[in-house]
Amino acid sequence: MTDEQIIKRRLIFDGEGIGDDRRIYLLQKMIAKWILTENASKEENEMMYNKILLQLSLLEHSRQKSEIIKLKNERQLQQYQKYENEIIKNEETIKNTINTSKLILTEVKCEKHQKLNYDMIVKDIVEQPSRVDTTALVKQHQLNISKMKDSQKRLKNEYALWRKHFSVLITSANQMCVLLDELKDTRH
Repeated sequence: MTDEQIIKRRLIFDGEGIGDDRRIYLLQKMIAKWILTENASKEENEMMYNKILLQLSLLEHSRQKSEIIKLKNERQLQQYQKYENEIIKNEETIKNTINTSKLILTEVKCEKHQKLNYDMIVKDIVEQPSRVDTTALVKQHQLNISKMKDSQKRLKNEYALWRKHFSVLITSANQMCVLLDELKDTRH
């Protein structure tokens, strides 16, 4: 294993990068030195003991700090999950609102189309005369047609009568011409 890999591994174990691994290593060294030192004076022992306690305090403080950070991270994660749930809920509400709006829009379009058709029909109806007027006009036309038929019949009868008279007149004129011709022939 290379030095670089060892350093990477230690950094991974170190976690937050506050040097806990190094502090523990130093504490082990101090305790081993304190135990193995036989000729140390009382003051040196006390000083070494205080250093060990100080190192333990620093380690405890670091552990508490890591614990607080962990709790804060967990709370933050819970808050983010709460936000995510709210967003998902709001997203569903918004989707439902959009779908409802689409349905309303479709209904409005249909109503508008029907209103346009209705307006066109009303316009056509308004342009046409009323039923009473139309009925009166039809009756007037029927009366006129009836009068015209009667007039036509009368004219046909008159025509036939005049034709007969004309026919008689022509026949009479022809007979007179024949008589006149005969009279002329007899006078000569």
